[in-house]
Amino acid sequence: MSDITQIAEEALNKIKETDEYKDYQRLLAQLKEQPEVYNRLMELRDKNFDIQMSSGGEALDRMDALTYEYQDVINMELAAEFLAVEAAFCRMMQKFNDKVFGGLEFD
Repeated sequence: MSDITQIAEEALNKIKETDEYKDYQRLLAQLKEQPEVYNRLMELRDKNFDIQMSSGGEALDRMDALTYEYQDVINMELAAEFLAVEAAFCRMMQKFNDKVFGGLEFD
């Protein structure tokens, strides 16, 4: 195994040991036990992603409409906790990526 592959494997194992990752996995498993809630939340995430990737001034209006459409899911304690934990995990991974790639000269 090359040095960089070993370092990547070690980083992967460290990430899996973080509270952010463990909380994300725990809540994801709980959501999957409730398929209707899980499916509805996945729809919300997909639509949210599409809006964030689109350009145009109507994005805020579309986000408001999305929030209204999925208000029932957003207000569920488990779903709200999952979204918060998911955001924390994503922030952690973004910091990791920024640190790794930010230290490289790469055009």
